[in-house]
Amino acid sequence: MPLGILKSLTKTLTHFLEDGTPVAAKLSCNFEEWQNPTQQKKIENPIDDPIRIVKQGETLSSIAAQEYNDPALWRLIAKENNMDNPRLLEPGTSLTIPPRRADSITQGRQ
Repeated sequence: MPLGILKSLTKTLTHFLEDGTPVAAKLSCNFEEWQNPTQQKKIENPIDDPIRIVKQGETLSSIAAQEYNDPALWRLIAKENNMDNPRLLEPGTSLTIPPRRADSITQGRQ
């Protein structure tokens, strides 16, 4: 579901009772779409869901297994994210998942 911010609201009273009490109004609204920064990154880089947030218990191998169907390709993710120590993967970390290239099969098994 898209999120938005109400930018403006105009109210025009259209019907009144004899004593002047308003009983009907016309509203005109203007909204602007809003996306959180993670979603914005996904839109700007339309590769098959390139941004992934690490969940509790995940490893680079388990992420590579889900993303590439090959846990041995974890090095592609580590390299893309400039990870010095891939064992220090914290939940909540945002990772860029690079597209799998044809030469990835041999790179993952080195």
